[in-house]
Amino acid sequence: MELLQQFGHTSAPPDGATLVVIPLGGRTSAAVVVASEHGGYRFKVDHKGEAALYNQWGDSIHMKKDRSIRVEAQAKLEVVAPLATFSGDVNVAGSITSGANITAAGNVADQGGAKTKAGMRDTFNAHTHPVASGIAQPTGSAM
Repeated sequence: MELLQQFGHTSAPPDGATLVVIPLGGRTSAAVVVASEHGGYRFKVDHKGEAALYNQWGDSIHMKKDRSIRVEAQAKLEVVAPLATFSGDVNVAGSITSGANITAAGNVADQGGAKTKAGMRDTFNAHTHPVASGIAQPTGSAM
């Protein structure tokens, strides 16, 4: 049977799914599936008007009433693009690993913002070392 789906959405219903089948011209040999559902995996939205994409393994994209979108991946979330842009604050609960350079338009801070890269640079540039003549000289190079 042909499984008709909305353009841009593709799925493979799991075993045990309920199907709505229409026999074209009354012939079961020319039947098409126009809807499918599996109650055991159905995503439960919280409010009318919400929508979600989900699979049988618990991965989901939930578009919520409060205008937020929750993406839940059970194993890994992968974004593949030549450029990914995030507007606003981005909070990360775990570690960040980069396979390339990291560039920041603003300051880079650690320890809850108490220490910054600019502060380390200022400390480094201001410190001195004694030289053979006994007069302290600035290091003369920036980080």
